[in-house]
This record gives sequence, structure tokens and C-alpha cells, in this order.
Amino acid sequence: MPFKTAVVVCLILVAAGSLGLRRVRAEISEVAVQPFTALQTQITRDATLKVPTTSVAVFAASGDGLRMAILQQNQINWRDYPRTIWNRMGWTRIKIDPEVRMLVVLPYYEPEYFRDGDWFFGGAQSKLVVQCNESNGTPDGQIEGFDVYRTEPRWADDPNNPGGLTTERRWAAPKLGCYVLRSERLMTDKDGKLVRSNIFTLTEIKIGEPDPSYFDTSLPNGYTRVTPGDYQDALVSRAKATREQQPR
Repeated sequence: MPFKTAVVVCLILVAAGSLGLRRVRAEISEVAVQPFTALQTQITRDATLKVPTTSVAVFAASGDGLRMAILQQNQINWRDYPRTIWNRMGWTRIKIDPEVRMLVVLPYYEPEYFRDGDWFFGGAQSKLVVQCNESNGTPDGQIEGFDVYRTEPRWADDPNNPGGLTTERRWAAPKLGCYVLRSERLMTDKDGKLVRSNIFTLTEIKIGEPDPSYFDTSLPNGYTRVTPGDYQDALVSRAKATREQQPR
């Protein structure tokens, strides 16, 4: 093959490969990084409690796949809420609590229900490797109109349930970046009796970029930036003051 022809062929192959790479990345972006807002509900039953406990929050995921926020419910409205913001690029977890008017930088961790997938980082870019598929899950219908795959993580010896049995099932949606739309964890003792159960769900899912204020980590006017220890002390003091105000 003449030299010029070989060069042309190589350039064509490189261009085609580049287009293919961009197409694969675009497909990953379209499927795995879908911005949305949802209502998050957790219902916990415990053998020591007479009635289940329920918590409700707003969950938000950004389109760049790097930021998540949980906005805890306030008795008055959703605007005056404690919120926690995760940022995978900076590995930060920040909580802003209007009830004590504090901003605290907490140790970074992610709840297991965030994603049923794996991340890898390279330079300034991060990519999601989708794992909620037939290779490690079972197609199990739809939740909230999204196809889901069910996985059942195995628990060997659960340190929170010594001598008992802990089982879990998760349903993750590929088109939402493998976020878990439902998880069920059941803990029973050696006799099969309930120790604790937890059901987590995401409902009322709205596709689209969440309100940018959800991810705002700047220090609000009149707030104090504190350490995790100082924040815990403030919570204890607030709980004590609340108890003292209750009629006896």
C-alpha cells in the first residue's frame, strides 16, 4: 500500500474510533447520568418500637453525575430545610442546618442506595460504569415507569445483628444512572423474629436539572461554620432545651 494511502486509511480509522468513543460516552451520559428530583421515604420497623418510624425528604441528583442532595422535611415548608450535599469531584459532604444556623463539613461517605454501580476517576473526569443490568441483576418489571434490575446483596456476619440473619433486596434503574428506587432490608434473630426492617423508596420522580439552590454549599448569612463535634454538641443542647420546654 502506498505511503499516502496508508496515512489516509489510518486517519480515517482514528476519526472513526474517535466518533465511536464519543458516541459511547454520549450513550453512557444519556443512560447513566440523568438529572432528576424525587420524594425519598424511609419506613423503619424495630422490635423495640411500638409503631414504625417514617422519614420523608427530597432527593436530587445533578446531570453531571457528581452532586446529590437530600433535603429533610421541615414541618413548615421545604425551603427552610436541613440539607446535605454530596460532591464526588471534591469528595465533600456538607450539611447546612437552619435550625441551629450551622454549616458543617462531615466525613465523606455515600449511603449504599445512592447507586448500584461503580465509579472510576481519571484526571478531572469521572465516568459511571453501569452495573444494574443482566450481568449482575435480574430484570424485575418497572418502578415509577422505569425498568429496574433486582439485586440481592449477600450478608455474611452482620455486625449490627450478631447471631441473626440479614437479607436485602435492591431495585435499580439503568436510565436513572443505577440509582436505587427501592430497597428492603430485613434483620431477624436466630429464632426468625423481627429485629429491624427498613424500606427505602424514591417516588414522584421528575426528570430535569434540580433547583440549583439544592447544591449550594456557600455559608449563608448569619450561619457559623463548625466542626462535626461542635455540631453534635449543638444538636444535644437543642434536644435538651426542647425536652425542658415540654409540659410535665
